[in-house]
Amino acid sequence: MYTPAALLDMHERSQKSLRGLIAHCGSLTSAELERQMLDFGLPPHGEPNVRLQLTHTIGAQRYWIGCLQGRIEAEDPVLANIAEIEAFRESVSAQVAGYLAGVSEAELDTPRAVKTFHGERVIAPARVVLRTITHIYDHKGKIAAMCRALGKPILAGLDFPLT
Repeated sequence: MYTPAALLDMHERSQKSLRGLIAHCGSLTSAELERQMLDFGLPPHGEPNVRLQLTHTIGAQRYWIGCLQGRIEAEDPVLANIAEIEAFRESVSAQVAGYLAGVSEAELDTPRAVKTFHGERVIAPARVVLRTITHIYDHKGKIAAMCRALGKPILAGLDFPLT
């Protein structure tokens, strides 16, 4: 049903989009990155500023790929600036690409027991990878709203690249 190559293609496209959003957020001042917007909630179930939104978006991908590989990394790192956020994105993106390079189609599509911080769940790894991709776009929408509220709306073209 899902192939490693197809998921890798989707992953790379979503990372290109996320990389562009992070670059856009580089135009924000430190104060703007940290501005609390309580409409987006408070940790641990919400990320009230752009820096935390970006960190969580990448951290969730690291968490889920880690679960597939038998490790749980639930705590997001404290990242101070856009350069650290982009380095984190690059590192996690490489972990995902490495995972997809070493897994078979049968392994991706076969539900199996996966330990999470909520206990063990039986899930198909391909769906976990897809969830991390769609999760990026959920938070991109929130970050876009935050940037708009800060007077620095994102430009068109940061959605899922078609080419």
